[in-house]
Amino acid sequence: MQHVIAPSVLLPFAANAAKRLGRAVLIEIDEVVAVTDGAHLDVQGKLPSLAQRVVVSQCTETVTPRHLQTRSHPSAQSWDILNRFAHKTYAPATEESRALGAGAGLSDND
Repeated sequence: MQHVIAPSVLLPFAANAAKRLGRAVLIEIDEVVAVTDGAHLDVQGKLPSLAQRVVVSQCTETVTPRHLQTRSHPSAQSWDILNRFAHKTYAPATEESRALGAGAGLSDND
C-alpha cells in the first residue's frame, strides 16, 4: 500500500490475520518493522502518522513476548483535563432537560 494515513490502525487487523493463519505477520511501515503473532506485538522503531509504503506479509519470525498492558496510568493533571471535557457533556439537571430525555426521564421504571 502507498500513502497510508495512520498506518498503526492496520496493526489490530494484522494481529487478527496472524491468529487466523496460525503464524506471525510482518508489517513494514516505511523503515519501521512490526511483527505480531496475534497476541503480542513487537515494534522496531516509532510508528509514523503517515507512511509512504506499507507491506503486510506472513513470516516465520517469532515475537518476543512483552508484558501486556491493559490499563493506563494517567497523571493527575491528565485526569483533571479529561474530567473537564467530561463535564462539558453533562446535561443540566432540570425538569425541562429530563422531559427532553436527559437522565431517567419523568419515571425511573427500568
